[in-house]
Amino acid sequence: MNQLQGTNFSIRFQSLVDQYNERKESNDLNGAEFDTFTQQMAGMIYNIKSEMVSFADIGIYMEEKAFLDILAHMCEKYDFTYDADKMLELAKENESHS
Repeated sequence: MNQLQGTNFSIRFQSLVDQYNERKESNDLNGAEFDTFTQQMAGMIYNIKSEMVSFADIGIYMEEKAFLDILAHMCEKYDFTYDADKMLELAKENESHS
């Protein structure tokens, strides 16, 4: 997993921990709350596992996927669109020059 994705998962995990900690001290987790909490944790673990092999799923190397993630993040951050296939080509091209 690359640093950008690691940071994203850390933020999501911290949010989940904060949510758990914000419940009232006298308020034990009831069945529904516990189910929701465990489903969120299981979902996060599944997402981490999926992210760790996502580069192979699209036929690129891990380093290329890291650059692709950066490109996608910049598109989102600055609110612009760029063709996904072109971003993939850029990621592959950038890594071949490293």
